[in-house]
Amino acid sequence: MNILRASTALIGVLLMGCTQFGPNLISNGRGAYNQSIIESGDQQTLAMITRMRYGETMGMLAVSSVTANIRISATANADFKAWGSRAEVAGNLNPLQSGLAYEENPTISYIPIDGAEYVRELLSPIPIELTFLLLGAAPSPRGGFIALVESINGIQNPTFLSNPDDADGRFMRCVELLLEFKHRGFIHWARSSSEGPGIVVVISRYAPTHTAAVQEFLELVEVASDGVDSGHDVILPTRLSDGTTHDDRGLAITTRSIRDLMEISAASMEIPPEHDEAGWVQSYPALGHVQDLIRIRRSETAPEAAMVAVEHHGWWYYIDASDSESKQFFRLIRTLVSVRIADASRASAQLPVLTVPVSR
Repeated sequence: MNILRASTALIGVLLMGCTQFGPNLISNGRGAYNQSIIESGDQQTLAMITRMRYGETMGMLAVSSVTANIRISATANADFKAWGSRAEVAGNLNPLQSGLAYEENPTISYIPIDGAEYVRELLSPIPIELTFLLLGAAPSPRGGFIALVESINGIQNPTFLSNPDDADGRFMRCVELLLEFKHRGFIHWARSSSEGPGIVVVISRYAPTHTAAVQEFLELVEVASDGVDSGHDVILPTRLSDGTTHDDRGLAITTRSIRDLMEISAASMEIPPEHDEAGWVQSYPALGHVQDLIRIRRSETAPEAAMVAVEHHGWWYYIDASDSESKQFFRLIRTLVSVRIADASRASAQLPVLTVPVSR
């Protein structure tokens, strides 16, 4: 009877264990799948940048769904004679046998991202509201501002320079002043209360210690500074601009596109001299103020300490895990790709979906 009790107890333990698999599988499996999706997304983005530098075609796949079918089974058995004399029972007992089987069959579905909506999202300027949201969340607003904004009221921040001496110092001075205002809590943005979509930038509580700095900024962007001497709030309607004009009552801002940011990254890649000499890669003019925002390194072997790495034409291209500036810029691109390309993937929802069953 002791053996019978033991076997019954073991079966109960196994069944209780099975009830614990559900929550544990969700917590463990979700993290593993999510990590894989993030890493593959990073690699896909870096591969696109690399192919851009090599003048090759690019493509994207969005993960549409992940379905994991899980099967768990538990068994326990024993063969024994439970009655008779000790001599009769001896030798008739077989060891108690138990088993637990786990089987997982994941199926991953992809949507190819292409078509007019994809091109539009890739090439269109980043919306003003999204730009301000990203700047507010950036750990280094300076780098974010230089990366995202191409001009303010006609003051240019070009991606490339035909002559390195052509960089407009007024733009960087505007950035310095805006960052000072943000650091001191003088500036914020809000949605316009007028009819229709719109953003306003408000500068307040700056007087008297920073009145001169506010006047300097308004003079740089050529906006009237009436009321600044009295410490009145400065309200600047902000709109998306083509970069050739300025607004004497507010801010006309030109923003970059996702493709612009990827091209900055492509131009910042370390290219093997033999690939350059062979004409395999695109040549770029000197970069403007964006030149120090990202650096994509090269290696003949797989790098040991990399945030993300891809192999292309026999070389590895990667972002060093210790390069915080490059990691931030790459993260900005990934965020924009996730947000903007997600819209394109929804537009592509009616396209055929590539479903890949993963063999166990």
